[in-house]
Amino acid sequence: MHWVVDKKRRQACMRAHTATHLLHAQLSVIFPQTKQAWSWVGEDQLRFDFAADRMLTPQEIDTIQATMQDILAQDFVVTTQEMSYTEAVASWAKAFFEEKYADTVRVVSIVDNDVQKQVSVELCWGLHVASTWHIGAFCIVKQEAVASWIKRITAMTWPRVVEKIFEQSSLLHTIMDNIGVKSESQLLDKLEKTLKEHTDLQQSVVSLQTQLLHTTLQSISSPHHDVFDMIVVVDTYEHLQSVDFKDIVNATKQFFEQKNVLVYANSWNFALIMQKGNVSAKEYAQQHALRGGWSDTLLQGKSDKETLLQL
Repeated sequence: MHWVVDKKRRQACMRAHTATHLLHAQLSVIFPQTKQAWSWVGEDQLRFDFAADRMLTPQEIDTIQATMQDILAQDFVVTTQEMSYTEAVASWAKAFFEEKYADTVRVVSIVDNDVQKQVSVELCWGLHVASTWHIGAFCIVKQEAVASWIKRITAMTWPRVVEKIFEQSSLLHTIMDNIGVKSESQLLDKLEKTLKEHTDLQQSVVSLQTQLLHTTLQSISSPHHDVFDMIVVVDTYEHLQSVDFKDIVNATKQFFEQKNVLVYANSWNFALIMQKGNVSAKEYAQQHALRGGWSDTLLQGKSDKETLLQL
């Protein structure tokens, strides 16, 4: 059988593979005790798992990408050398995965010859580009936690980085068209203005809901009940359906000071507000087999219809 090597695919994998070595070296600057847990290399894309107790910050990601780009631009030579495992370890070569190595190993080195500084030195039998310039570009596109103390970085090399730039540029111009700005320089101002308008609208809605809630509470008449001065049946008021139940409870507690109030909705969420007398919310709940979270004056939970209607 005659095998044909796909040179284009091989070169793409070599770019990504060499980039994993450089990425590992940069991660070691931030996490000195880290080590590779797993990696996958495809055509100008890679995933790299490493040990760390936290995620990278946005600033650290920017620093890694900037440093990587500088290394690629300086065109450092990638060299390989076979030597004994003992010699390799003595040269500070990184060994992956806690693997068992043969007596003879292959060391892949990337060195800044101008200052005689090792950029990356690792044991590896994989294929690599001849120099960092051939990687072209590097971009981190995602980070995630995949296990306890294990983080994963997904990244791209050239030409996928260029494809990503075109994709993001297209998305940016679509956003600009949708929000009505003609240049990128106007985008941030428009965004800040839109966010402020959104915040102002949210505050207005909250203010209106509070006013409406207070007006509703004022309209409730006192029931003939041995324990409760007020009973608020939320579903009786259609305009309260969009208000969070906890907000209704808090407003009711403040509005009916020094009164005992029962609040419930047909979802059978309920709240006992016990602000007068000698019985606390917790004691009253225990007497009527109600469960929930409580303080001395408030118990909130969920119960069945029959129990609530018998209170």
